Amino acid sequence: MTPSKPYRLPLIIGIISLLGFIFSYISLDHHVTYTFAAKLGLQVEKSFCNISATMNCDAVNASAWSSILGIPVATYGLIYYAVMILLSILALDPRKISRQRATNHFLFLSIISVFGSVVLFLISKLALGVLCPLCLAIYVVNILTLIAACWEARSCAVLSGCVSAFDDVLLIPALVLGKGSFKAAESVSTARLFLIAVLLSAAAALFLEDYFVVKFLTSGEAEHEPLAVEQAEIPLTLDGGVATDHFKGKQGAPISVIEFGDFQCSACRIFHVNLHELLESYPEQVFYTLRNYPLDRSCNKTITWDFHNNACYAAELARCAGEQGKFWEMADYLFALGGDGEEHASNEELKASMTEGISVLGLDAIGMTECLDSMRHRGKIEADIAEGMRLKIRGTPAVWVNGKLLAKTSKTDVEKRFKEVLKK
Repeated sequence: MTPSKPYRLPLIIGIISLLGFIFSYISLDHHVTYTFAAKLGLQVEKSFCNISATMNCDAVNASAWSSILGIPVATYGLIYYAVMILLSILALDPRKISRQRATNHFLFLSIISVFGSVVLFLISKLALGVLCPLCLAIYVVNILTLIAACWEARSCAVLSGCVSAFDDVLLIPALVLGKGSFKAAESVSTARLFLIAVLLSAAAALFLEDYFVVKFLTSGEAEHEPLAVEQAEIPLTLDGGVATDHFKGKQGAPISVIEFGDFQCSACRIFHVNLHELLESYPEQVFYTLRNYPLDRSCNKTITWDFHNNACYAAELARCAGEQGKFWEMADYLFALGGDGEEHASNEELKASMTEGISVLGLDAIGMTECLDSMRHRGKIEADIAEGMRLKIRGTPAVWVNGKLLAKTSKTDVEKRFKEVLKK
């Protein structure tokens, strides 16, 4: 009898899947960091996989396709590779799963992963016009697992793999309830494997994003203070003309607050609410100016990918409302949008909601349309951005109190700074 050749497929698949797991882990970390920073209005350091305008991970992460059912695509990758690694370990013991059954499973799962890779590649290439280098590495991993499985099976016929895989999936309820008959021990083993996959899916969806958020916050990357000018003289234009800086309070007040903000920034919204509560507590002692620093590449050349895509429009909308004496009312309206679930709206839906502010605030619609069409406030917005670049801003809100940059913008920290100024 000729001895059968060694069964090396589990080891090969296991090693390749480990690479895929690592790539997916990095991808998920990058996705969560990027999206969370976007909510805070921060620009994270340029990623190693932002190679060019057409090879850019951030551009992919900014798209609606980066998540499925609210779960990042990279999370599904982590779960898939964890299952493949577990299956590889299981397949090393022929008493738990036969060589043929294991090969069928590897083949079936690999075909599913390659199909998903092709779909995601086409979406990225055709719908977004940009590719993610990390994603491409994962696609290569999936192709390699399929090649390895086909080589072992000597065929890519997947019917038997489908049948055995679905048979084992259908055994999960019986396994959980302790009922039903199992024809083979390997059915129990693979049913347990798929049950573990279900539990992994639930755990990953519930906890992984929170883990990466905490990791980002504790890493220090969320603080933008060291990258901005700490002490600065910031000139203002207060002549009431088209380039005027809108302000609250009295000129010459002991406390001067200059903020560079973005109407699509969640952290700016929180600061806006907190600061206006403090303005009520210090009515005669604070002079406050809000300047524009929209993190939107349509007017801010420091942004090279889709970020806050309506922030430039919002800045113009507020300044046009300012021509009718309602800059601050429009600012309040725009910041409030982020608190009404608008963070998950499409760009078109959010822009429509912003525009509704014209009627909500009772503004002259014809005058607002003429102002927006003329784009006469774009020059001032770009001048504010240029000033922000001089000050080395990389995130919003960037706030200076009496010329000194605030490292933290919580209500407690802002009031602490107010008290220090008044004490002096």
